[in-house]
Amino acid sequence: KKILPNGEIVGEVTKPYTFHYKTNKPEKDGLFCERIFGPIKSGICACGNYRVIGDEKEDPQFCEQCGVEFVDSRIRRYQMGYIKLAYPVMHVWYLKRLPSYIVNLLDKPLNELEDLVYCG
Repeated sequence: KKILPNGEIVGEVTKPYTFHYKTNKPEKDGLFCERIFGPIKSGICACGNYRVIGDEKEDPQFCEQCGVEFVDSRIRRYQMGYIKLAYPVMHVWYLKRLPSYIVNLLDKPLNELEDLVYCG
């Protein structure tokens, strides 16, 4: 989650869309949203404003119109959003990784937890 200067919270992907079919720009709150994941081009926001990218130590700068942070576009490689689901779901990596975080945390055998996760 990111909090914009206007108090708006950004980070949740709420739309299944990727790009707008006419403009070829990422859809707002979609799977490639620039507000959530960062700008496509470094120093250029979604509405086309330019700004010099500052140091990470400085306060982050956001576009006042579209809410995109003025940072290097490489941030898209590791910036993450989230999708709110109706029911809690466990990611398989937490179960299958060696050593398994879930097995160690719950102190249960791996077979028992796999049955629970896969509804077996």
